Amino acid sequence: MIKTAQKTVGFIIKAFTLICFFLLVFFVSLKYLPPISLQNHRLVQNLISDVFNQPLQIKKVKFGRFGIDPQIKLYGVNVQDKNSKNLLAKINELDINIGLLASIQAAKLKPTSLIIDGAKFDYDFYHKTGQNKKNIWRWFFVQKALYLRNITLNLHTKTKNWHITNLGMQLNNSTSKSQDNWLINVNIKNLSGNLNNWFAENIHIKNIAIDGHYKAKQQQFTLTNLNAKNNDFNLNLSGFCKCSPNKKHTFNLLATYHIYQVKHLTKYYPHTIMSSNLINWLKNSITNGDGIDGNFSLKDGDKLLSKNMLHNVSLKYSPEWPLLDKINGEINFTAHAMHIKADALTGPIPIKNIKASIKNLAHPNLKITGSVITNNKHALSFINSSPLKNSLGNKLHNFKLSGPLTLNLALLIPLDETNTQAKVIGDLYEDHAQLEMPWGIHLDKLIGNIHFTNNKISASKISAILFGKEVSINMRTINADTANTLLHINANGTVMANDLKPYINSQFLDHITGSTKYIFNLNLYENHAINSDTCSLDSDLSGINISMPLPFGKKASDARDLHISAIISPNADGRITVNAKYGNNLLSAFSFEHKNKTLNLDGASITLYEDKISPITDGVIKINGYLPVFNWQDWQYYFNFHGNSHINYKYNLDLNVGLLKILRQNFADNAVQINNNETGFNIAIENSIIAGNMFIPFNYPRSSIIAKIDRLQYQTVNGESISADKIPFMQFIGKNIVYKKHKINSLSFIAIPNKNSVLFNKLKLDGDNINLQAKAKWSFINDAGFSRVAGTLSTTNLGNFLSQFGITKLAQGNGTAQFNLNWPDGLLNFDMTNASGSVYLNFKDGRITHLDKKTEKKIGIGRILNIFSLQSLRNWSHKGFEYDKFYGDLHLNSGNVYTSGLYLKGNVADITMQGQINLQKQLCNLLLTVVPYVTSSLPVIATIAGGPIVGAVTWVANELFEHTVQKAMPYRYKVTGNWNNPQVVHMK
Repeated sequence: MIKTAQKTVGFIIKAFTLICFFLLVFFVSLKYLPPISLQNHRLVQNLISDVFNQPLQIKKVKFGRFGIDPQIKLYGVNVQDKNSKNLLAKINELDINIGLLASIQAAKLKPTSLIIDGAKFDYDFYHKTGQNKKNIWRWFFVQKALYLRNITLNLHTKTKNWHITNLGMQLNNSTSKSQDNWLINVNIKNLSGNLNNWFAENIHIKNIAIDGHYKAKQQQFTLTNLNAKNNDFNLNLSGFCKCSPNKKHTFNLLATYHIYQVKHLTKYYPHTIMSSNLINWLKNSITNGDGIDGNFSLKDGDKLLSKNMLHNVSLKYSPEWPLLDKINGEINFTAHAMHIKADALTGPIPIKNIKASIKNLAHPNLKITGSVITNNKHALSFINSSPLKNSLGNKLHNFKLSGPLTLNLALLIPLDETNTQAKVIGDLYEDHAQLEMPWGIHLDKLIGNIHFTNNKISASKISAILFGKEVSINMRTINADTANTLLHINANGTVMANDLKPYINSQFLDHITGSTKYIFNLNLYENHAINSDTCSLDSDLSGINISMPLPFGKKASDARDLHISAIISPNADGRITVNAKYGNNLLSAFSFEHKNKTLNLDGASITLYEDKISPITDGVIKINGYLPVFNWQDWQYYFNFHGNSHINYKYNLDLNVGLLKILRQNFADNAVQINNNETGFNIAIENSIIAGNMFIPFNYPRSSIIAKIDRLQYQTVNGESISADKIPFMQFIGKNIVYKKHKINSLSFIAIPNKNSVLFNKLKLDGDNINLQAKAKWSFINDAGFSRVAGTLSTTNLGNFLSQFGITKLAQGNGTAQFNLNWPDGLLNFDMTNASGSVYLNFKDGRITHLDKKTEKKIGIGRILNIFSLQSLRNWSHKGFEYDKFYGDLHLNSGNVYTSGLYLKGNVADITMQGQINLQKQLCNLLLTVVPYVTSSLPVIATIAGGPIVGAVTWVANELFEHTVQKAMPYRYKVTGNWNNPQVVHMK
């Protein structure tokens, strides 16, 4: 028995060894065997069918090996159900790796791994026709290693078909099963595919680990945990799926994940419920980020709910709008909508409470709202880097805003293919901000809300401080979406005149005081190629005092309507044309240049009491029209430049002046022209009284005014006397002058005003038969005048000269009178009764005639002259007393005239007068000495000199001498008492 057993065992060992050898040789040689023809591979087909436990039909078989293990490659494999013969699967290529040792031990083929390349599987969860197909899946799950490549998988439910293409995975299976419960533990490597074409592109997963179990009777698959990883994300998934042929399936999944590569996020969005435009928008919008933590739940296959936390994500939500950076917050998805709630940065600006939503993912419109608390500088930078630069930014282009700001912004961005412009709704809340306008005008403490859309801006009752006073501002867009779109700004406030000086460079503001209310309107046009910006200002100027000559001046209590309108250049440094109407009598146009934050006057045209304005010429100030009154005393300041040697403007005044007041004299119906050149002003005046020119240098009073008068009739002037303190530093050159009916051919002098006086140098006067050269000084202290004149009066015809003063038949002759006189009054108010000084007379070849009653009364002491006419002397006739010389000194002192010797040498007698005449009391105390030559009739003369020489001498009375010849015998007479009835005593 033992030997028999030993032989049997030996035989078995030899047989097993031989079988192993042949199997080894067989499997090793498989690699070198040619493909088996279809007629000869039925054995292999049956062998593989046993492995699948299902009938297989194979078109082609090829043998190979993998290491020492044999490998069978099957092509064109159809897997059938062994009962119904229905096709379970089509496999393009099926590679089976055989475990050599395991197969030898089991005495049948034992696969170590299967590779399925190019196959299509259908799986129906609800129809009985699909029950047999499930068997192949059970077979898959019991394999130790399964590799799938290029797999198409169709999963059928009651309500939905799931389609996966290009599926690839590596399955490492460890499955334990009981009668009703399959425990599943699967590791999948390098899975790629696209479930039901949910995603825009195939999904590739490096590793999937699955733990779960399947209960066959309940047809429920429970996923304890699924972990999936690739370079973009890490996913953990759990849930269950319960299938029933009669009831609606239950499908519930829960997942948590972390996305590393935020810019790849769109690869995992289900494009079946999102439009392609939304997918593209998300792909282009999410540019960067630190990551997203999220979770989602999927119920019944349709109800998707995803909640995500964003970490420093960057979103370019629209190509035209600034990037949202460092977004931290939530992004949540439902089955058909998306919602974002986060904080972010755009540039340096923090944006709080960002809310973004897409209510319909299939027809997406993105709505974004957010709140920005920043400053105006950053806000304007944001506006100018967005589409708002063409609307709100364009209108704020020339304005500089600073200070705190809150910006609430809402955007509606269509993501469909209509390319509709994004709709914008926003609010700018200014909180004590500052606004600087292009013309250097500042608004401080700006408080209020500005509402805007794509094409409209509106605001109501914005408060601010302008020119130191509170102002209320309103604004609105007019004619939106037209070529004439404009932003209208209205302001109501109060202004102090002094507060305008830093903004308007003009000396005229020095004469404006007080405050007044105003209404300001500004129109900012969007299309400057068609329209220029305009502004206007209206006020009744109540409360404003203008201390300027009429018609410009007004009292604070008076109302005077002022309307100003301007056309503003779009260039902040350009010109501004201003038109103004002041009351009912002044129209004007001004051209300003904005420079160094001030408005500098560049040209003006002013019309008085007319309705048409002359065109503006650069650098010229024109004034024309009618001026009722021009008082030089009131206007003198405006032509006094206090030593300035350069004036920026050229003045051109052409006025008809109703009443011209100059040097306290009134002239009616005047034509006045004022122009200036490089050195000063030239003023031309013409009326019925005066015609001439006056030149006022820019450096006055260092240089003098030059007055050239061609015609002057001074005696017809009605007005006050000339005041010394109003006489400027001037050179006067006049001709054809009539002064109190006295004709003056020419008059010239240089007036030099000092602190309390005016000095007249080079005083020259030429008249008919008279010449005056003198020097005068007119002093004034506390309105009291004092005058001093020294000079020489020359005449070639004393009679004609005296006749101009109405003194006829008194004297003739030629000669000079040298004088040095002073009196306590104005220079033009000379009176012998209060004059002091000295006069030296030197005349010759003349005649003294008898005074008529009219002349006697006119010259005051004429009565004395006629008493001493000496008509009884020889050679006296109606022609008067002829003399060869008439000379002597006169001394005046406060109305008293003294002479120590006044001599008259005639051809019949010599006459000498000594003594005193009191002009104020009309008293005389004189000693007359008469030395006759031939006859007892000795004439007496009276000499009257005009100008500063007033008075005369009467020589000898005819009644006092006997009619006898007293040759060369002197006669003395004492004349005393009132000159109207003097006492004459003959002294023996």
